[in-house]
Amino acid sequence: MAKKGSGIAQVRTIVPGSPLAEILGVKTVKGNEILARLWHGPKMNKKKPTGHSINKLGLKGKLGDGHTLKGKKGGQLIHTGRDPLWKEFANGKKIITMNEVLKLAYEDLEPLD
Repeated sequence: MAKKGSGIAQVRTIVPGSPLAEILGVKTVKGNEILARLWHGPKMNKKKPTGHSINKLGLKGKLGDGHTLKGKKGGQLIHTGRDPLWKEFANGKKIITMNEVLKLAYEDLEPLD
């Protein structure tokens, strides 16, 4: 049986000074809140996005909007080349898919004990 507090809702510590820490503006985050905070900002306000969130900076797009990525079919794209902090988060890539966003975010989290 899993110990209490394990799983996706567990509080995770973000590596200090990482791009994820600067984008989210927090030191710790619950695993199930990471994506919402990336989209809406540290306060997760859908009506008024804050910080360096995807919605506030207008980084979202779709395949077919004049962009194609080899091997990708449909889905949401994040145009990280529009913001230097997001470009650093994406390891220099100008466009990433939504599948890559969480993979990159988990790289900036400290490992669980």
